[in-house]
Amino acid sequence: MTVRDPELLLELRDEPELLAVADALSDILNARDVAPRKRTRTWLAAAVAGAVAIGAIAGALLLAGNRVEPRLVDRALAAVGDAPVLHVVTRQQYPSETTLIELSTGRRIVEQRVSRTEIWFDKERSLEHTITHTTGQATQNLLLTPEGVTSESGPVWTCARIAAHPLEATKAGVSCNLSGDNGTTPRHVPEPPPALDPALAGFVDGYREALASGAARKIGEGTVEGQHVYWLEFRLPDRYRAPDEPPADLREQVAVSTATYRPLVVRMITNGSRGDYDVLEIGTVTRAEADFSEPKLVPPEHPTSTSVRVTGQLDSAEAAQALGTRPLWLGPEFQGLKLAAVQKQEVTTGYGRDSGVPPRVTTVISLIYGEVRRRHPTEGSLVITESTTPIAIWGTLPTSVPDGYLGINGLRIGHLRVGEVNVELRRNSIGSGVDPALVAAAQTLRAVPAG
Repeated sequence: MTVRDPELLLELRDEPELLAVADALSDILNARDVAPRKRTRTWLAAAVAGAVAIGAIAGALLLAGNRVEPRLVDRALAAVGDAPVLHVVTRQQYPSETTLIELSTGRRIVEQRVSRTEIWFDKERSLEHTITHTTGQATQNLLLTPEGVTSESGPVWTCARIAAHPLEATKAGVSCNLSGDNGTTPRHVPEPPPALDPALAGFVDGYREALASGAARKIGEGTVEGQHVYWLEFRLPDRYRAPDEPPADLREQVAVSTATYRPLVVRMITNGSRGDYDVLEIGTVTRAEADFSEPKLVPPEHPTSTSVRVTGQLDSAEAAQALGTRPLWLGPEFQGLKLAAVQKQEVTTGYGRDSGVPPRVTTVISLIYGEVRRRHPTEGSLVITESTTPIAIWGTLPTSVPDGYLGINGLRIGHLRVGEVNVELRRNSIGSGVDPALVAAAQTLRAVPAG
């Protein structure tokens, strides 16, 4: 070896063939300095050859430098595999919509919710199976096929299914027409191909294609959970843009481990806002290994409708009889609001006509602090609804709230349990965040005095 330049040696440390060329060129150039004058023509030819060699080495070095990205993309593509079904498991953490408030101290806790999503995606056969587990919620199970969509609640009404079963769709109260008219003659409308959750669409559907086409580009390096990563980025098509709207800035950024070349984090960027997913698993599997089984039917837990009917006015004794236990109250007056009415109500909870679950009717009592007009609370009134079974008057099931805590959801409705009584607190007012009046009311609740 005659190459002495340490920078060149460093650049060519992984390219033995280029190092050999550089070595030979060095010998040629050194020979020029000691050659006799009479060999000018030979020297000139060698110099020309040397210049060509220098250009070749410079070009080779440039290609070697640019080859980092294709090499990265090739390895990332190989890490995913080339079997027909893409299998992805992701995890996302985000703040819960419910704020827990410790009644003894007023301390607020916003718990983290975790969603784990597992997807099998067979683009060629238009099959997609998604199973999502979220803390505090029932499992969601969705299978999309060319024949239709099925969930844990049974067949899903799509426009194709409505067209094929117009009479049943009309009976179920669903339609794809603004007029609501489904007609009476069955028609065949093909199901659209599976469309993934927009936050995952570019990654699951486009990651391999972006790698294979070269659309993915390296934008930097970093560290994710202690692992060194390359960051790849590729743009997503704006499929939902109206003709008169400007294109949205839709991008996917993927953190790829430099050790395994597997993606660790997917970052969805939409017009500057971002959402991250952890990638727990990704790879391709055979069709025999994939899970495209039909979801098992599960009795519905979440209501699709609620209606409330006032059935009478009560005194304290009648309220206890209707509730089955001693009711709770805030005294005759609370924060300047007088107890205006104690009502007996019937709450009818529906689960959808196709669910097979009949509507449930629950008797509750409602204490209204403020003012009542035509048996309804006016704006600013505080309403306390009580029952011995959990209810969802406003279409939202109460989350599991620990004893001694008040849970306030995104609709500013509070839930808590006092003994055997389930309590819902709400204000007829517009606002955002936690209403201090609900916290104070939860801390003040006590049993109505006997008699």
